[in-house]
Amino acid sequence: MLNTAESRRLFAIISLVIMLLPVMFSGIVPRAHAVTWSPATEVPISNIGLQIFPSMAEDGLGRLWLIWGYVDNSGITVKPGDVYLKIYNYFTGWGLDEAVVTDPAEDRTPSLIHLQNDSMMIAWASNRGGNFDIYTKMNTQGIWAPDAQVTINTLDDTNPSIMQDSTGKLWLFWERLLPGTTQQQDLFYKTYNGTAWGLEQQLTTDPGYDSNPSATSMKDGRVWLAWTSTRTGAANVFYKVYNGTVWTIDTRLTNNRNAESNPAIMQDRDGTIWVFWSRQINVPPPTDIEGDLYYKTSTDNGATWSSDVLFTANSSTFQDFSPSVTQVNDKKIWVFWSSDMPDNTMYNIFYENSSPISTHDVAVKGITVSPNPAAYLDMVSVNVTIADLGDFQETVTLKVMLNSTVLVGSASFVLLQGQLQTVNYQWQYKNATKTNPNATWVRPGYNYLKASLNSVVGESIGNQGDNSMSIKETLLPPGDVTRDGQVNITDIAIITKAWKSTPGSTNWNPIADINHDGIVNITDIAIATKWWKYKI
Repeated sequence: MLNTAESRRLFAIISLVIMLLPVMFSGIVPRAHAVTWSPATEVPISNIGLQIFPSMAEDGLGRLWLIWGYVDNSGITVKPGDVYLKIYNYFTGWGLDEAVVTDPAEDRTPSLIHLQNDSMMIAWASNRGGNFDIYTKMNTQGIWAPDAQVTINTLDDTNPSIMQDSTGKLWLFWERLLPGTTQQQDLFYKTYNGTAWGLEQQLTTDPGYDSNPSATSMKDGRVWLAWTSTRTGAANVFYKVYNGTVWTIDTRLTNNRNAESNPAIMQDRDGTIWVFWSRQINVPPPTDIEGDLYYKTSTDNGATWSSDVLFTANSSTFQDFSPSVTQVNDKKIWVFWSSDMPDNTMYNIFYENSSPISTHDVAVKGITVSPNPAAYLDMVSVNVTIADLGDFQETVTLKVMLNSTVLVGSASFVLLQGQLQTVNYQWQYKNATKTNPNATWVRPGYNYLKASLNSVVGESIGNQGDNSMSIKETLLPPGDVTRDGQVNITDIAIITKAWKSTPGSTNWNPIADINHDGIVNITDIAIATKWWKYKI
């Protein structure tokens, strides 16, 4: 068992490594929403040792999954780390500890997500191949798949953060220690499209240490990444945003002379962005170093941020670090972290949860269109699913536009709390033009249908990010009877073969009747001729 002095020294070493090197365990501001927090509660873990780097997520059954890194230092020799799991059921409490990664090598810094297909997935760093690489494994209906190696590199890859965006794409971020006389640590990432992992991309190139990535997907579909960087001298928190096309520049979030580490980012059900992190505080001997958790919030998608808010202020003798934060179906924010409470010896996992957060929130949950592609004069059917995700009855107006110019349909609805409703609009593709589309005329090719809900009273800026959704609709040129996206000799041949035919004729072909008047004649030839050689 460690004594108080040994514990402090161990924390100082761990904190320095977290922020700098990927080696061993590498005025009063009101809180947002005026939430209150439960007392800090220790997770009942049976193993004796270091319980560090927690990560949690809620599964499809409403249970909380907590994973963490475990290091057995109860004996003379410290054993390599493993990854453990514990599940919390609201009715029965915490379940038993379960070892999910027990490779003889060192396995550490796990990250956990709940996938859209209801599987659970973890990512972690392991040096089973000699250096540290990133591995993943998936749990589907209670069965764990084998460990899968994602990065293969002679350099050390550690501290992964895994997430899934609104399109279902998986994102995996990690830090890598690069070689050289001046050591540099940068962030990298890969994405998974459902079939295979793509090529790795380097995200930061600043000389110094960029570490501890934490990623999340916001309601507007953008990907946010927070991390710590020493580029300003001290280790501070930075973030950047992917808007679907490019990443924004690196933005500094905190400005403090004390070292900071392990940010955790999330967006709550009211659209507020929360970033938690650990900060080292210098205090008088014999403690010397205190580790506390802080957070900042933004209610306007990052345009402005609150001041730093102290989250843990238990005592100047305790060390709190490595927060994990999420919001679950009980409408509360749950924060887990590692701490040497209550006796400055072993590191265990603690948590607090907030009071429930109420919100106004309507959303477009889905949009489908048929047929796609659509031929000239086709009747296009657009189905839009809308939802009330908040806690109040709402009156909304749903509008569907083609390319922001052509009105497909608009209507108002009353949505009850938790209600989903599918709305159908019908629109006929006509009035095609080669140039100058407007409120009446459309250009054949790739077009976009956008379904939008008005923001309701009390709906935050953050919650308005999912009030619209778009889908690509391909409109074929008139005369393209083969539906291959162009009008050419093949189309003319089909029309000619059906010449002068009507329904019931032996040579009748409905696709040759371009204007849908029941006869294939000179008018159909004229339409095809007008669009001759047009290609989308």
